[in-house]
Amino acid sequence: MFLRAVNVGGKNKVPMKELLGALENSGCKGVTSYIQSGNLVLDSSLGRDRLGGLVQSIILKAFSVETVPIVISASQLSELVTNNPFLEGRNARTHDTKEIPEIESLYVTIPSGQVKAESITELDPEKYIPDQFHIGLHGIYIKCSRSYSDTKLNNQFWEKKCGLPATTRNWKTVLKMEELVNAN
Repeated sequence: MFLRAVNVGGKNKVPMKELLGALENSGCKGVTSYIQSGNLVLDSSLGRDRLGGLVQSIILKAFSVETVPIVISASQLSELVTNNPFLEGRNARTHDTKEIPEIESLYVTIPSGQVKAESITELDPEKYIPDQFHIGLHGIYIKCSRSYSDTKLNNQFWEKKCGLPATTRNWKTVLKMEELVNAN
């Protein structure tokens, strides 16, 4: 699970340790987090929508922060990693910059729901060169020519185009989340 826009730039502060305790008290199992920006791994018998609603409610009540939890399953996260088109033919799961020199330029935007094809079919990839993107089943893969802060293909761009809340993570964070899921 990825929380949208928490603990970013000193805003929407959600203390992860307290959140983990609240989630455990609500019946979630194996709750852990990675760094402070809202990356959570947990087990729950609740469905995607109910779990997202529960987490959203806990955060609002406990911390007075409005956020959108982006809930994806372990298999969806694995598919997201496996299918990175910018790493085709290479080990997508390595953190090694010698094997993947461009790892620092790779990001994934994960929408809160299924993106409707008609909302993004008109996008011309040529318009955003030198940055690149590819729309996958569970996320939008981005390769920045310089830095993420310089790209037009940022989180707000994708939220507007998709008509859905979304969150963006760098590739190393996505890999670490998959490691945590597999260890859980």
